[in-house]
Amino acid sequence: MLYRVDVVGWDVFFGVSLLCTAAVFPGRPYRGVRVGLLIAGALSLIGLVGPISNQFGLRTVGVFGYAVVLPIACIGLARLFPAASRSAKGAD
Repeated sequence: MLYRVDVVGWDVFFGVSLLCTAAVFPGRPYRGVRVGLLIAGALSLIGLVGPISNQFGLRTVGVFGYAVVLPIACIGLARLFPAASRSAKGAD
């Protein structure tokens, strides 16, 4: 039972939230972040194939999405936030 809750939480809700979050970052400067979030969200949703097909090794695809791709996208996001903050201060 708890495994099902884990799968729904990480693969469904987290995957959908990453896809929705990607839409928040429009424009060219955030392209890499947006693509990374889309890939991480898609991989998380694809990870549902494992438990559904009773091939639990396939769930690794979803884990790769939120354990490898997401941190890379977050590093890019962390680099862009200070630049966005500086440009906002200059607009005052």
